[in-house]
Amino acid sequence: MNKRGFMMAELVVVSSIVMVTLAALYISYSQLFTKYYTRIDYYDPDTLYELAYCRDVLIDSEKLNGLLTTTTSSKNLKADLTEAGYDIPDEIYLVHNNKNNISSTVITGNIHNTFKDYLEYLQNSVDLTKSNYVMIMERCITEDDCKYGYLEVYDGLE
Repeated sequence: MNKRGFMMAELVVVSSIVMVTLAALYISYSQLFTKYYTRIDYYDPDTLYELAYCRDVLIDSEKLNGLLTTTTSSKNLKADLTEAGYDIPDEIYLVHNNKNNISSTVITGNIHNTFKDYLEYLQNSVDLTKSNYVMIMERCITEDDCKYGYLEVYDGLE
């Protein structure tokens, strides 16, 4: 009996099983790495430290309480930080958080689509119902490489 035909069919079946398994693993790991890199960009430690420093500058210059009482939607904080003695090249916003609905808040100015994506990410992934305000910073190293961070700001009225 000639068994060469059986060996060829067996090789095709085993190869197809291995290829399907490898394709499934590639898709799984591809999604995992995409989520990992997105999270790295959205929780950048340097951005968080700089944002915390900006918050501290506003507290020390006694400007934060005034901003909390006058901001009803969103405000770019560059001018306030420059007036307080800290010149910042990055975009930083104080956003009024209306029942965890910051993505609908109108932020004026020249913002990237990635910033809009970040607002959607915050809306869907983070529970921001405990605070009335959120400070958000966007640091762009290049046009396509932007890092983000946020801090919740409490106004004492919660």
